[in-house]
Amino acid sequence: MKHQEKGILLEKDGEGIVLTADGDFRCIPSPTAEVGAEVPLPCASPKPWWVLTLAAALAAVFVGLGLYRYFLLAPVAYVALDINPSLELGIDREERVVRVLLLNEDARRLTAGVKVRGLPVAEAVTVLLARARTLNYLNARRAGVVLVTVVPVRKQVAVPEVKRLAEAAVKELARENLPVKVVAVSVPAAFRQEAHRLGLSPGRYALKVGASSTKQSLTVQELKREGLSQLEVRRRVLLEELLRAGRRSEVVVVP
Repeated sequence: MKHQEKGILLEKDGEGIVLTADGDFRCIPSPTAEVGAEVPLPCASPKPWWVLTLAAALAAVFVGLGLYRYFLLAPVAYVALDINPSLELGIDREERVVRVLLLNEDARRLTAGVKVRGLPVAEAVTVLLARARTLNYLNARRAGVVLVTVVPVRKQVAVPEVKRLAEAAVKELARENLPVKVVAVSVPAAFRQEAHRLGLSPGRYALKVGASSTKQSLTVQELKREGLSQLEVRRRVLLEELLRAGRRSEVVVVP
């Protein structure tokens, strides 16, 4: 038999106010005991069946919504974009953007006021490149490099074709006659994990792997600090050469 809860009667004026052992205050109807006396507390009445049924139904709805968001809106792949701003676009099975991950402060400026969630990833890339042109990250007075990196979340997941993304990017850049080279590559999921550990984008980490394969020293700080075109000029090496040296078989360069 369950032990009945008791408390100390603090006040009575029609209803009584009782201090429980847990430090809570409870109201009880018309107590006959004197103030200061220990009084039993009435048991809470059981909830009607329909209240319990409604609570269970609501819980099922919230769990169902959570599972929907997890399975249908969770990214199956990421498309990393390095201009100088660096960011990642998480995409679903229909190649629509469901998540935007900013990798540096310039990326925050690039995406301010720009809505790319819900867009097909190729369209999102063109929107961000147009924004980069407006903010002068890319301009007609100097050569530039844009690196597009496709990363699956796990093995055996269909990902966008790197060539198609590269061509979409070049088409947008050609509108303004910008002297920009687009390099696109696909890398395994493990690259993204290691890149994040070092504070790099997956594409910049792939460059580090390629440099190591050719016995060159390319530090994390260099990759964080320098623009991609500056890196090519100072190191006298093309990005696509580093990527291919890292055994990235699918490397697309346009033009």
